[in-house]
Amino acid sequence: MRHPPGGSFPSPPPDSWPPSRLYGRETPIAQLLRGFERVVQEGRSELILVCGYSGIGKSSVVHALREPVARKQGFFLSGKADQFQQHIPYATLAQALRALTERLLAGPEEQLARWRQRLREALGGQGQLLVDVVPLLEQVLGRQPALPELPAGEAQHRFHRLVQRFLGVFATSSHPLVLFLDDLQWIDLASLQLLQYLLTRPETPPLLLLGAYRDNEVSPSHALALALRELREEGVRMSQLRLEPLSREHVQQLVAESLPGAAESTAGPLAALVHEKTGGNPFFVTRFLLTLHQDGLLSRTPEGEWRWDAAGVRARGYSDNVADFMVSRLRQLPVRTQQLLQLAACVGNVFPRQLLVIVSGAEPGEVEAGLEEAQREGMLVAQGPEQYRFLHDRIQQAAHALIPVREREAVHLRIGRLLLARLSPGELHEKIFDVVGQLNAGGALISDAGERHRLARLNAEAGGKARAATAFRSAVDHFVLAFSLIPGEPWETDPELAFKLQLDRAHGEFMSGNAAEARHLVEALRPRVRTRVQLASVYRLQNDILLAANDIQGAITCLLECLAQMGMPMPSHPSREEVEAANAEVWALMGERSIERLVELPLMTDPDTQAVMDVLAALFTPAIYSDPNLLALHLCRMVSLSLQHGNTEASVHGYGWYGLVLGALFERYQEGHAFGLLACALVERHGFSAARGRALYALEMTSCWVRPLSLSLRHVRDAFLHALQGGDFQIACYCSNHIVTDRLTLGHPLEEVYQESVARLAFARRADFPAVEDVIHHVQCYVQQMRGLSRSFETLSSDTFDEDAFEAGMASEHMGACWYWIIKLQSRFMSGDFPRALEAGNRAAGLTWTSLGHIQLLSFHLYRALALAACYPAAAPEEQRRYLEDLRRHHRQLAEWGSHCPENFRAPERMVFAELSRLDGHLEEALKAYEEAIHSARAHGFLQNEGLASELAARFWRERQAVTVSDTYARQAREAYSKWGALGKVQQLEAQWPQLVSLVAPASSSSEPGTAPQVEALAAVRAISGELELERLGAALVRVAVEHAAAQRGVLLLAQDGALSVVASSAPGEEALPWSLLSYAQRTGEHVLIADASLPHPFSSEVYFGRGRLQSVLCLPLGSQEKLQGLLYLENTESSHAFTPARLSLLGHLAAQAALLLGSARRYAELQRSEATLRGANEALAQRVEEQTWRLEQAQARLADASREAGLSEMAASVLHNVGNVLTSALLNAQMLNEKVGASRMVRLKQLTDLLETHRERLGEFLTREPQGAQLLNYLFSLADELLREHASMTQSAGKLTEHLEHLRAILQVQQSYSRGSLLPEEFSLSQLIEDALSIQLPALQRHGITVTREFRAQPRARLDKHRVLQILINLLTNARNAMSEMPAERRLLHVRLDAEGSTARIQVVDSGKGVAPEHRERLFSQGFTTRADGQGLGLHSSALAAKSLGGRLTLESEGPGQGATATLELPLA
Repeated sequence: MRHPPGGSFPSPPPDSWPPSRLYGRETPIAQLLRGFERVVQEGRSELILVCGYSGIGKSSVVHALREPVARKQGFFLSGKADQFQQHIPYATLAQALRALTERLLAGPEEQLARWRQRLREALGGQGQLLVDVVPLLEQVLGRQPALPELPAGEAQHRFHRLVQRFLGVFATSSHPLVLFLDDLQWIDLASLQLLQYLLTRPETPPLLLLGAYRDNEVSPSHALALALRELREEGVRMSQLRLEPLSREHVQQLVAESLPGAAESTAGPLAALVHEKTGGNPFFVTRFLLTLHQDGLLSRTPEGEWRWDAAGVRARGYSDNVADFMVSRLRQLPVRTQQLLQLAACVGNVFPRQLLVIVSGAEPGEVEAGLEEAQREGMLVAQGPEQYRFLHDRIQQAAHALIPVREREAVHLRIGRLLLARLSPGELHEKIFDVVGQLNAGGALISDAGERHRLARLNAEAGGKARAATAFRSAVDHFVLAFSLIPGEPWETDPELAFKLQLDRAHGEFMSGNAAEARHLVEALRPRVRTRVQLASVYRLQNDILLAANDIQGAITCLLECLAQMGMPMPSHPSREEVEAANAEVWALMGERSIERLVELPLMTDPDTQAVMDVLAALFTPAIYSDPNLLALHLCRMVSLSLQHGNTEASVHGYGWYGLVLGALFERYQEGHAFGLLACALVERHGFSAARGRALYALEMTSCWVRPLSLSLRHVRDAFLHALQGGDFQIACYCSNHIVTDRLTLGHPLEEVYQESVARLAFARRADFPAVEDVIHHVQCYVQQMRGLSRSFETLSSDTFDEDAFEAGMASEHMGACWYWIIKLQSRFMSGDFPRALEAGNRAAGLTWTSLGHIQLLSFHLYRALALAACYPAAAPEEQRRYLEDLRRHHRQLAEWGSHCPENFRAPERMVFAELSRLDGHLEEALKAYEEAIHSARAHGFLQNEGLASELAARFWRERQAVTVSDTYARQAREAYSKWGALGKVQQLEAQWPQLVSLVAPASSSSEPGTAPQVEALAAVRAISGELELERLGAALVRVAVEHAAAQRGVLLLAQDGALSVVASSAPGEEALPWSLLSYAQRTGEHVLIADASLPHPFSSEVYFGRGRLQSVLCLPLGSQEKLQGLLYLENTESSHAFTPARLSLLGHLAAQAALLLGSARRYAELQRSEATLRGANEALAQRVEEQTWRLEQAQARLADASREAGLSEMAASVLHNVGNVLTSALLNAQMLNEKVGASRMVRLKQLTDLLETHRERLGEFLTREPQGAQLLNYLFSLADELLREHASMTQSAGKLTEHLEHLRAILQVQQSYSRGSLLPEEFSLSQLIEDALSIQLPALQRHGITVTREFRAQPRARLDKHRVLQILINLLTNARNAMSEMPAERRLLHVRLDAEGSTARIQVVDSGKGVAPEHRERLFSQGFTTRADGQGLGLHSSALAAKSLGGRLTLESEGPGQGATATLELPLA
């Protein structure tokens, strides 16, 4: 109830009287506000229902939310169901959407343009579906393309999803959306089903849905009650507010504020009367007060006093029933106004003035006057200049009740006839539901056969429009009525219309869930069939009904019966010969035409042939589940018909899937792919947009056998988007399954595959497609098993899946079962349970016919073959023969596929061939095949196959007790599985190869052996890495350090609570040490090197150095200053400068590793002490303590070994990579030098001396008289010049070679990743260092035709590890050179820039190469990441680490592929 400010007013009262505020509704309004805030904050949709009797104030309470929504710049949409328009689909929702559309059109043009763009993006060209419901929306969206017709279920899903997207444009955190639907007791069924869809889908945008209804008119069997029950069962967030009548106090407050200044003696009795008369119904209260005033029974005197006539009220005998009361009030209006209101009530709750002009036949001015009178009396409110609305549905009901019952039909009929006569064909189609609603209400009065026939056709049109809007129940009602309206015997009067109506009704019944009635109608239609088109329609519908009942065989029998009647008989189980004959017919009809040219065939025009094509297309689904020969035969027939009669939309289906069987059954994979491309070309040629998703889906399945699987993944992603856009949710779900499977097969990182599976599984569940749900879920379980996240590594079972339970309830023969057994085959093989893997493979083998042309067959042939090979040794001789036969059959299939697409199938084929060769005793062939499998898998990014092939090779060598080689392959397998993300598999490998944890893994299988210093360093570290007992570790460390540093004495001191204590010494009897030097190293964490102890140094005053016997001293901290483990002290008494750079580098590595080992050893010692304490404290627990200690020791050992592996692996990989770069340049210089020597003119000098020797006796005469001798001197002079130039050039080349060798030696001196810092910093010119780097790379740069430019804006000097900076520059130049290798010669430009700002130098290497893709930027500096096929992923990684250790940083920027790249090295200046 609304309620204005108080104050006096002269009689009569203003329009806002009685009051306009709400009384007694504070609690429900607060609940609505809290619901609104929940939706805004949580982003989750919610339903709040407001119920109560008519007039109780439900709408007023809900409309109290308008202001809070407006404050948040949200949208408040409302629609009101009409009891006289329940037959109109989406009528209630259309009101709300129309109001929103009007609001958009009323806004500024810029704002409208923004909304238009957002809506177009969201609707994706499918806006016509909404325009059909809200025609005004076309003014926002513009003209929309026509949409293809879809199967009924998919059409409904498409429409619902489109409304969801439409609302999502407006329902955002910045624009909350409230949708209020009033009088839900009258809502049409289509709108109700849409609301259920929106509320049960998690992807629905945040929406507060408010519904008001009269609960006294909703029985338990009412459609609304049933829908609400289902929503509660679905777990939808919903609540209900029931409004009660106003209390006596609230009515008294309302009356008192309606009579400002009235005495209590006046207002009190009046309020009591009003409450008694109205029962506290707010609408009745206000109407009653207004009536008392209008009837002169409540008035205000000129002096301002209020008076009311209680006796007069009783005398009037006002009804206590609000309906009767309102009828009596309407009867007091002028007759013309009453008549207009009666007509308006028949039209609807909301009506346009012009429509009332049409149906009343009155002049516009007369209508206007009548409506103004109704407005003054509070019966109507204007909703714009041309539209009115009944103030309350009670008023509309009262106006309708004014029409005598016997006259109501005539009024509706007259309204319908007037509308029909006045509307244009376009307007009639738009308002078809309004027109037929009026005519149907008066249909009993129509006696003219022609008019009834026309009304039948109008109802058929309305039913078709309702079906297009997926309002199937409404459509059925129209079809039933239309059939009954056909004059006479419908099958004789208009058999074509009668057939169409009954067929459309059967469709509607089927989609409404009434399959039994649909089946009955289909059976009744069969004898009525007159044409092939009708025959095809009936049988196709029957096929849909049978498939829905999972009666596959019944569906096949049905369609084959239809084809036989159409003159194309086919057996249910064709022979191979029949299939081959049909295929031969296709190629005979092809003649000399290429597959690509078939797109130029004319369109099919014969409707009978098109009907046959439609039946054949319908046969696809049951055929694929029953018989591959039937599948192939019917597709051959479809292609033959297209070749003979032209293309049609069904040809897209025929060509695409014929391409699949062409490869799968006839091994013509290239031609099959061409047919897949043809199907897509046909879609584009003729605009068969509804088939685009299916065409791309078929192309994905034909392309994977002849093109890289990554391309197939791209096709199926596109197929998903187009299927989704076209509302084809069946294909969209199939695509979801294939996307996940393709990514798994491609070896994508398992974390990414898992996330993909989560998204696709959610989509399949929303689409309610259990078969696809199962497939994706099984793949997800396998992914989690490989990641080590299943219940155990031996099973697919997890918290969300149980193998045994699923298998117990699984149907035996279908595609999903086949794929499940293939997944289980992989699962069991990867877990090492080979017998159970073979068992699963055998189950799959009997079902592979269900998976014709699917990529899952690759996994089947690979893993079953491997399982056979693994089980071969334990099999009986007869079984072994059978195993070998099956193995060879699997290999032949993989080899066949590999001949068409080695990228996808080479590695699996090589693995199976290797296993076959192993079993046949052909060991050399097996070894070669394993290597080829590894190389192929690595080259094409199949990480899982790289790991699998390496694991097979490791097992091969372990069987032959070649431990070193076996471990190498096992490490490769572990690395590949680790990159794949299969941590569960990694753990299994480590359990089978425990040494993997402690052995150093090489950077790659193709790495070259290291140089002697690197080998020596690795050997030194390995010599101490096996010790964890503290004393033995200390002794080993000192022994190795003294040996490799050529020292005479070594001492290891450990730091404990700030003090140093000697743990090990190479000279146990000697205790003296330079403690001031040791204290300095301990406190600062810096190394101390005294190259020549005879010269003055900071510790010369130390007594220890006064002995004079020391020549060189070195003290190395073990660990950082914050976590110092101890000190390693070394001294040489024989020579100064004994600790050379090479030895310092080696000792640096040794110190870094020793720090890690000492920490582990200390923890190990602590564990031992803890063990002893526990044993002494409680001997009863001795056994348990020992077991626990053993486990801790094992864990500690694994931790220590893992640390050693990581450190040594990175050191070795980085050193080998850097050495490789320099060696490459050195080899180029050596080659050039060799070429120069080979082309030298030195041999000419020998020829010259031979000539002089010949003429020694007459040399003077020869030189002066003979022509040859006369030229000899000139030749001698020019030869001398040439030899001088050759000498200078070769000297330069030799110098470059020396530089390379010197740099190679310097690399070995550089501290690696475990060193705290460089031992040898020096000051140098950065510009000169850049020139040195360029000169080292110059031969390679020239050989690649790269133009180099320099830009030195400054000449800064730095004090850093010069060789480490040089190595970074060489790596950057090498990367830039490689990046430009594929560019045209004229575009290979390299620019090196040097600048300085403040205390930072900046070196930039700018190349014009292939650039960097955005998705690769974050991984550029990760170890192992590379975009080159032959790269190792070490250069940038080690360079970035080196830059960081120098106090600088390394970055790399690129604008994208083809845009080049800029590497920036920032370094601190001296």
